[in-house]
Amino acid sequence: MTQQIGIPTLPDISRGIDNWMADRAKDKQIPQDLTDEVYRVLDTPPATGDDLFKLLAFAKGCHTVAEERRMRGDHGNAVCFHYYGQIMLDNAVNLLARIAAQGVDVLGETRH
Repeated sequence: MTQQIGIPTLPDISRGIDNWMADRAKDKQIPQDLTDEVYRVLDTPPATGDDLFKLLAFAKGCHTVAEERRMRGDHGNAVCFHYYGQIMLDNAVNLLARIAAQGVDVLGETRH
């Protein structure tokens, strides 16, 4: 029997990111590869729809990490990752506003 491999959907990818981050957060210490990836997302200026998705997926992952660390009594990292998630959500909202404004310009609508 042949196994079918489908193309992952955005929710599949988001769950994968969240699961990867949650698994990494279960270590005694926060692994360097997890913090490096979070910093990379935070340090990359968002400009596209792909960036918007990445910000939302990693924000959810950061909140998952925050909850995992909170349950382990690691309140310092819990606060940090919650904050990282909030920054990513703020960046996502700002990017969405820029994308919408670009759409208004393309349509020739007047901004008020």
